[in-house]
Amino acid sequence: MGEARSPKRAPGPARPWYARLWVRMHRGDSVGWLICTMLQALLTWGFIELSRLSEGWAWEPQAKTFVVIAIVATWVMALRTIRARIIELLRFWHATRKSKVEEADRELEERRQAVRTAYVKKTMLHLRIIAAGITMPFLVLPAFVSALCVGVCLWKGIMDADFLGFALLLSVLAACAGSYLHWAMVPLPSASSSRKVVRERAPKALQESRVE
Repeated sequence: MGEARSPKRAPGPARPWYARLWVRMHRGDSVGWLICTMLQALLTWGFIELSRLSEGWAWEPQAKTFVVIAIVATWVMALRTIRARIIELLRFWHATRKSKVEEADRELEERRQAVRTAYVKKTMLHLRIIAAGITMPFLVLPAFVSALCVGVCLWKGIMDADFLGFALLLSVLAACAGSYLHWAMVPLPSASSSRKVVRERAPKALQESRVE
């Protein structure tokens, strides 16, 4: 008599695309965040077109408010995507540094590591420049208007409560934008090393590169 074979498990139902996307975002996958950012950008474009159609109607202020909220949401998700990509690069760099090689291949591995390090630093610099560029309107404009309001009050010699309150609100918004930018550009060391992922995303060009 042959050995009894355990019955094969039937494959479970396939997850919908939004469930798979949520899992990738929960893992900190930059591709998942990038897809969500693109979808949010399309939604923002729809709100902008709706705002144009609302000109002259009673619901025009509400439409413009939705446009502002959608633009801020797109900016937030874009910075979150950049942070996720920076963390992926740091994980890849730390993983390659810990790899053990034989003594005969050490020189070649050091040259490869130098190429990887240069790639990681260059890519992170580009990502941080992009993050700073898209944050400037949310950081510089509120800070400038806040300083302008305070300057007008001091020049006129009138401490208007509404002007100063508005300036304080803009200062808080600028501080929040700067803090979020710093959080996205400079992830903590624990964020890039302690959190485990199922699959490390190493750039294909680096996996196949060879230094002669």
